[in-house]
Amino acid sequence: MLNDGYIIKQMIRKMAAERGLSKIEIDMLLAIAEVEQTLIQIRKIHEALLLVYFNTSKRHGKTQES
Repeated sequence: MLNDGYIIKQMIRKMAAERGLSKIEIDMLLAIAEVEQTLIQIRKIHEALLLVYFNTSKRHGKTQES
């Protein structure tokens, strides 16, 4: 199975070639895609940590404070 980041980069390169974008424009798009993938990974980690926190809190009888 191919990495999602690899597929996205290939799609960007194909689109850039079709539209005749310059190398710097392609590099900028690739950098943006990489940042977006990093943010997605951070969000997934954050969600997992919240699940662990709330599951642990329930087991120890703690409640969420506002």
